[in-house]
This record gives sequence, structure tokens and C-alpha cells, in this order.
Amino acid sequence: MITQKNPDNEEPAEERSNKYSSPAAPYGKILLAVVAVLVIAGLAWLWIVKPATVPGVPSILGNPAESGPDSLKIDPGKYQAVFLTNGEVYFGKIQSHDNSYLELTDIYYIQVTPVLQQGQENQNKNDNKNQQPQQNQISLVKLGNELHGPMDQMTINKNLVAYVENLKDDSKVTQAINQYIKDQQK
Repeated sequence: MITQKNPDNEEPAEERSNKYSSPAAPYGKILLAVVAVLVIAGLAWLWIVKPATVPGVPSILGNPAESGPDSLKIDPGKYQAVFLTNGEVYFGKIQSHDNSYLELTDIYYIQVTPVLQQGQENQNKNDNKNQQPQQNQISLVKLGNELHGPMDQMTINKNLVAYVENLKDDSKVTQAINQYIKDQQK
């Protein structure tokens, strides 16, 4: 028996549609979409709702269900550095917190002031050949001495906190704070 091949190497349209489709194909796509949505929802739940209980996911602000300095994993006898998401850093003592806010008291922050070097005011601004790097003076400032006169207490939205660190007693910031306190008592 001799079979004759289709010169265009194509199958008839009826055979092609039956070969590549099945009645279960639409259900498979729906099932795949449902599984994908469930996986994404589960990951979002783990990341947003349960970060303190998932192994390998650190919780910077402790368990929000708890209240008080212990749940922030802070040492109440030490100063803390509170790093905000906008790059600002405040040093002080965390007194309390709830699910949304933390309260910081005895607050200090770093101020960087450019130091004008001798002869710099007479230097031609267009002469960049012999310019030396600008020096900065870094100082620790006590909150409350600003023009608007804020109280020495700050309530910070936890969504703005990147992380919190306990400061060592021998850190330069802690030493500067202790020196400031000693100078104020004189």
C-alpha cells in the first residue's frame, strides 16, 4: 500500500486542532493562575504580617504585638541610634512603642558644618586646579536648641524607621552625650 504525503507537509485543520487541544486545557490555565495568586498572597502575608515569626527574616522593631522597650530588643540603660528611611539618624532613649509609633527621648543628632579654610574666600571660583577638599566639622546637637524650640521628645512613625541599634558605652556618640550632660551640670 502506498501512502501519499501532503505536498505542503501540513495536516488537515481538523486533525491539527484535535491534536493540540484538549477539553482540560482551559482548566489547566485557570488552575495555574489560581496557584500563582495563592503563592503571591502567601509571600506577601509572610513578608508584611508575620516578619517576626518567619525564620531568616529579621524583625528590626521586635514583635509589634508586644509593647515596651524589651520587644524592640533594646537595652533600656543605653542610648539607641534610630536610623530613618530618609537618611536621618537620631540618638536617644526609646521609652515606649506601639504597633505604629515609637517614642524617643533625650534626643541628639549629628550636624555637619562646612569649615571655611583660610584664603578660601579670596579664591577665584573658576579656578578648580588647586582646590583642596572641603573640610567639615561634625558635631552632636541636643534637640531642643533649634529656632522652633521643640521639646526633648519625638514620636516616630515605625514605617519611617529603617533600623535601631543599641550604642556601646565607649562609642564616640555616647561619650559626646555624656560630656554634654557633664558640661550642663557645671
